[in-house]
Amino acid sequence: MSFTQWSKPRSKSRRRIRTLPMRTEDIQHATSEGIEKTILDVQDSFPAGSLEESIDALITTERVVMFEKTWCLFSRDAKEFLRCQLGVSLTTVPVDLCKNGDAVAHYVKHKTHHRTFPYIFVQGDFLGGFEEVNNLYSTGELQKAYLSELTQADRCEMELRELKSPLKPLFWFPEKVNANVVRLTGVLTCVSSLLACAFSLLSGFNWGPYIAYGVWLDFFLRILAGTCLSPLGRLATVLTWPMEPKPRVGRPKQFAACCGFLFAMCGSVSYLVNFPSHTITGSVFMGMLAIATGMEGVFDFCLGCAFFKIGIQLGLIPQ
Repeated sequence: MSFTQWSKPRSKSRRRIRTLPMRTEDIQHATSEGIEKTILDVQDSFPAGSLEESIDALITTERVVMFEKTWCLFSRDAKEFLRCQLGVSLTTVPVDLCKNGDAVAHYVKHKTHHRTFPYIFVQGDFLGGFEEVNNLYSTGELQKAYLSELTQADRCEMELRELKSPLKPLFWFPEKVNANVVRLTGVLTCVSSLLACAFSLLSGFNWGPYIAYGVWLDFFLRILAGTCLSPLGRLATVLTWPMEPKPRVGRPKQFAACCGFLFAMCGSVSYLVNFPSHTITGSVFMGMLAIATGMEGVFDFCLGCAFFKIGIQLGLIPQ
């Protein structure tokens, strides 16, 4: 969705639509882009000496906090804008549903000197309501402040959404992937690729090519169905199970898996075919693969996603 659609002023005379109240005390769910965590008891989630201190702790602890009313259309628009267009994970406090909601609303109003909902805080700073945040986005100030601490993969995904890139993956690859699983899979792939290089170059060890063949097969399975069929992906899924999921668009990650497949294929074929310096050539390809996957695993820097974005910009990948 383009920014011009979001910047259109909205009339406050629109009919307000009430939603059914949420029934759990602390709800967290994955949205189409970001993660929304809803707090229904501020003092229970952020224990402090008083309700006001708990609210301050919430604002300073969580990266993006929005105090809202579930029936407020401006609150809905702000939430959809932050989650779907910017892909921001946020913590929401619905004052019409949460415990001591009136007291929470009164304190936030007194703290900010802002009279209407929603109240949006980013990194402890009050930015305003939907219109104020939208204006910051139109001037580029919001992106600059928010992008300053995002990883390359986060920035790349945000830019792809602005380019309206094709997001539906091929085959059985999921439309959304967990960034934590992707990064740990990158670390496991990096280690496997390094082992393939080491065992191939060291005399007396013949395991290197077989490890490379396994990595090649693992990438092929990832292209088809993500981590569902990939042994390394399944292991990463189990190990990251206690962590809060961080969803990302699947199509760029599938493209990155295709890039990894090509490098692993070149390395494996070089090991398999007997030509001068074939072992060194295969190790070079596997070493390059180790560098690329290690960058994603350690620094969240996805080369494949960057190539995907360039392909979109140059028109090599159809819109």
